Amino acid sequence: MPEFPASFDSLSLAERLFPAGGEMGLLCRELDWSHTLLGPLECWPAALRAAASLVLAAPQPMLLLWGPQLVQFYNDGFRALLGARHPATLGRRACEGWPQLWKFSLPIYRSVLEEGESFVRDEQPLALERDGSRQQAFFNLAYSAVRDELGEVVGILLCAQDVTAARRAREETDLQRRRLHAALELLPVGVWIADDQGQILYANPSTRAVWGGPAPLLDDPQQYQQVYRGWWPDGRPLADGEWGLARAVQRGESSGPEVVHIAAFDGTRRVLENYGTPILDRHGQVAGAVAVSRDITAAHRAEVALRQSEEKYRSLFESLDDGFAILQMLYDVHGAPVDYRFLEVNASFARHTGLEGVRGRRIRELWPNLDPFWPQTYGRVAESGEPVRFTHHSDLVGRWFEVYAFRVGAAEQRQVAALFADITERREAEAAQEQAARRKDEFLAMLGHELRNPLAAISNTLWLLQRRVEEPFARHYLEIIERQSRLLRGMVDDLLDVSRITRGLVQIRHEPVELGAVVRRALEGVQGLMSSLHHQLLIDLPQQPLHVSGDAVRLEQVLNNLLTNAAKYTDPGGQIEVTLAAAGAWIELGVRDNGIGMSDEVLARAFELFAQAERGLDRAQGGLGIGLTVVRRLVELHGGSVHGESAGLGRGAFFLVRLPRLQRVPEAAPAPSVEPGIHAPRKVLVVDDSVEIATTLAHVLEQAGHTVSIAHQGERALGLAQNECPEVVLLDIGLPGLSGYEVAARLRGHPATRDALLVALTGYGQAADRVRALQAGFDAHFVKPVDIDALEAFVARTRRA
Repeated sequence: MPEFPASFDSLSLAERLFPAGGEMGLLCRELDWSHTLLGPLECWPAALRAAASLVLAAPQPMLLLWGPQLVQFYNDGFRALLGARHPATLGRRACEGWPQLWKFSLPIYRSVLEEGESFVRDEQPLALERDGSRQQAFFNLAYSAVRDELGEVVGILLCAQDVTAARRAREETDLQRRRLHAALELLPVGVWIADDQGQILYANPSTRAVWGGPAPLLDDPQQYQQVYRGWWPDGRPLADGEWGLARAVQRGESSGPEVVHIAAFDGTRRVLENYGTPILDRHGQVAGAVAVSRDITAAHRAEVALRQSEEKYRSLFESLDDGFAILQMLYDVHGAPVDYRFLEVNASFARHTGLEGVRGRRIRELWPNLDPFWPQTYGRVAESGEPVRFTHHSDLVGRWFEVYAFRVGAAEQRQVAALFADITERREAEAAQEQAARRKDEFLAMLGHELRNPLAAISNTLWLLQRRVEEPFARHYLEIIERQSRLLRGMVDDLLDVSRITRGLVQIRHEPVELGAVVRRALEGVQGLMSSLHHQLLIDLPQQPLHVSGDAVRLEQVLNNLLTNAAKYTDPGGQIEVTLAAAGAWIELGVRDNGIGMSDEVLARAFELFAQAERGLDRAQGGLGIGLTVVRRLVELHGGSVHGESAGLGRGAFFLVRLPRLQRVPEAAPAPSVEPGIHAPRKVLVVDDSVEIATTLAHVLEQAGHTVSIAHQGERALGLAQNECPEVVLLDIGLPGLSGYEVAARLRGHPATRDALLVALTGYGQAADRVRALQAGFDAHFVKPVDIDALEAFVARTRRA
């Protein structure tokens, strides 16, 4: 490593030898050269001193190798290339300084020293430390001999020129050229490139497909028409100077798209879409040109065919009763469809819209406050190509329109055809029908509610009387009242069920159901009716359980309706048979009677709404004729079917229900253990605006040992509840003033009644009514007339969690 202390005398000589040189000059002036292989400055020969001064003053990187040992001396530019090797290499032999440079330069060093020759190496790769990493750089290296006064070679001068950036730029340019060439080779359109004289230098492979053969590379634009023969659409030949490539070269013009007809090299006639543009140098002068040709023969033929078809069918469009329009979609700066222009309309357009003279005009010129729905909908059709059919109301004209919209032409044309009709009258008629149906449903729901209230009072009274009247005569007539009220309740349920069924509102809860148990429960329900008519009931149930996936309550309703029908249409003392059996993947449930039977005409419409068999005055309990309609829909919701048979009038009827059999029954979760119910007296508040219902229900509960209070209005109920703190509140929904829902919400919000058991008693029995009651804070929902035994058990045993 060189030492830097120096004596005053040597510094004075150094200042004379190295007056400049930047950082290296400063280093050379301060360095003690006696510790280097070059020796003290006083001993340096004149040739060395001159060469060293030359090196320091040079602007480019320069290295001096002196003497046979090739001792190194360099300037600032070369020092930057050495990196961490500096300053250890200064004054040392070349073989110790930069092994990479030494390895490939040694033969050159020898030739220069021995022969005095000069050498140049272009773009020599060298590894340098730059920006904290090892990078490859490229240099042009020039080797020349250094001679003394006698002309002897005493050293070597190496000049280095960093050409890394130039090489990288050339490589990038070459890469861009190869990329461009690859893109041109793959383009599906023909591409020609010419120089500034019009000589065609390049034609990509697609020119062969466009022209039906190899595209010649011509020297002169005057030869174009001789080889490339073309015509304008009006039949005029295309002259040499009219080709887009020639115009771009000769006049610097850009052209296209231009449609031309050509005689292809394979003898066919084709239609091309041509473009031409000049290539300008940095001074804006024409340095060449590019031409592009796209074969649009098929599209041109389709356009001609479309035009002919349009002419052919224009009279048809004009004769359409529906309005017809072709629209050009218009977009805002963000690409959103906001408007459209009428390109074509038929004669019926004005009749449907009331708009005249719209061709060529924008819709927002006619209707500035247009509903955005229209351009947005048509815009989606134009962009996706998917046709749509829709019905929409136009607020501007107050009319309803049914529209079928589809894209016409190419996707980039953004054109939509709309076929539409004014359906205002039809919509008004449908709305009237819907309103009538809604009013009917509301009427039926209200009818059910109003019928259930008196039924509730009757049922409550019957329950009380049956437990006090001992005389057989009175009990007989009470049973009659009970049976008739049960029939009336069934008709109300069927009436409301058929309303929900026709609107598709009935939902089935699917779970494993054992049909034998369903049959036994249904038989218990009709036992009173069967006994009153003295019917003989035959039952054939299998020993093994048969399961289906379904709703046990609804399945029981199916069988109950079939049994009730059989009982009503069979003379007293008749025979009714119920069978249940497996039939492969199905389970068959049959109900057979020896009653009045059905004619073929009646049998064909037996499952229709309000259809009934002929009956005389003696069959006053014939019902409403909706039971079988309910049966069929409920069976279908279970994935099954039902059909009826009859051998004719007076020969009975047979109804068979087929349901899919559940082959694998999942194991039921163990039922929670329930301790025997404790019928402890409880404080009960009965709230009902019907005095008779409230009074009879209170008597029922008092007989069971409960303490009962009565209120007929919501406000009165809230006052009693806060004072008496009832454990159970039986609450009617349809109260005057505050509704039952509002009363329930307030009871839940008051500390005295927050934990009370709230039970809804209502004539509204639809599923939505039950859900609303539970959401309002009720713990249970009972439909009037209530099963007194079930209600009493619920009141006595249920505790709110």
